[in-house]
This record gives sequence, structure tokens and C-alpha cells, in this order.
Amino acid sequence: MNVLNNIQGWTQNGYAGNHKMGITDTDVALGQAAGITTAAAIVQFNKAAVVPQTVTMAAAAKGAVSVSFPTFTKVAASSVESDAAGAEGSDSPLVDIGSAANTVEILRRSIAAGVTDLVSHGSSDNMLVQTGQILGNAVAAAVDKEVMALFDGFNTVKGTATDGLKFLDIMDCIASLEANDAPRPYSAVLHPLQMYGSFGLSNEFGASAVQGSNSAFNGLGGSGGVADQFIGAGFVTSIAGINFYTSPQVLANSD
Repeated sequence: MNVLNNIQGWTQNGYAGNHKMGITDTDVALGQAAGITTAAAIVQFNKAAVVPQTVTMAAAAKGAVSVSFPTFTKVAASSVESDAAGAEGSDSPLVDIGSAANTVEILRRSIAAGVTDLVSHGSSDNMLVQTGQILGNAVAAAVDKEVMALFDGFNTVKGTATDGLKFLDIMDCIASLEANDAPRPYSAVLHPLQMYGSFGLSNEFGASAVQGSNSAFNGLGGSGGVADQFIGAGFVTSIAGINFYTSPQVLANSD
């Protein structure tokens, strides 16, 4: 980030007395300005980004260029031996439990902004914080977009492309995850049009089927359930144990 300012010149001469302050002494305020703006960008990223709440994350050690995520082999129920009651029996065979380190390379992503003195002194807001928030939003959108592309590469597909999102589709997803021993908690990241609109999950409130809906939420209003969340807050945070998020970075033309 490039923040151009000349605090000394501004303090002594005022804006009219120092027209070159945007291109002169930049080192005076650069360190402090960068710190304020970077802090605001990090805070805004944590607020705006969706996918960091749905994936496993780990902090890299200082100086490291990669992070390892261990995985372990699954042990089937058939590995459990049935021993004779009331007898010592023979020793049970050992079960091999293997592990693998999945190494993830740390890739750099950067963004820079040029902010002139005219922006700084012509705004009544906190320019450094505002700039940080704008940059934080951009980085959050970029991270969401990249991870969403990975989500789109999953092999298992549920639902019908020509129908709206149904509660039955959600339950099918849970069944598939449970059958594969996927650990909870489960999360769903939807495009806003998958949550609302003519093809959205909100169609389940209706008394009749619309775009393939099953009216799963019909009559649930006033009970403190899903319908009240939609109507009162405009969104739903959890259905059937799944945490729901919306992001415009979801690929609109994907399943």
C-alpha cells in the first residue's frame, strides 16, 4: 500500500501552502499509516470472508513456506474381532493405522492501493481505516472465489440442475457425508440465488411445489423455526445441523 503524505508540511503550511505534499516526504507517516490500514484490512477480511469458517486452517511457522495437514487411515468395523465368551482366546491381530502429511504450499496473494493527500484531506471519514476495509473486502472475495472453485471440483453431486434447491437435497447431502464418515460440523455455502429467489431454498415455505420444492417449511412460521429466521432476519444460519453461509463468489453456473 502506498500512502502519500507530508505531515510536517501540512502542519506548518496547511493544504494551500504545500501543493507538493503528495509527492514529497512520504516516509514520515508511511509506517504508521500502513499499520493502521493493514489492521483494518485484516479485521474486515475476517468479517467478510466466508470459506475460512468452513475449512480446516493452520498457521504457518515463521519462515516456513508450507503447512502440513495430517490424515489417517480409516479402520472398518470388520477389524473388530469376536472373541469367545469366558475364554482367554488368541491375540487379536494388529490393525495398521497409517498417516500421511498433506503438504500445502503457501502462495502469495497481494494487493496495493495508492492513496493521495487529496483523498486524505478531502474526506471527513477515517481514510486509512476506510482504505483498509476496501482492501479487506477485496482479499476476502478473492479467497472465497479460489476456494469455491475447489468446492466445484467435488465428485458427489446432489439435486437436479433444472430444479430449485430443496430441503430434500440438504438431507441427501447429510446422508452422503454420514455414509462416508465425514466428521462434523457440516457447512453449506450457497449463492444468494440458491437461498432466495425463484430457485432458492426459501421456496420450501410455500404450500405448493415451486421449481421442484417439497413445501418442507410450510406452516412452520411462528414456531421459532427456520421460517421465522427467513422472515425475521432475512437469512437462515442453521438447518438440520448444517451451518449455512451465502457468498456471491459461488460459481453461478455450477451445480
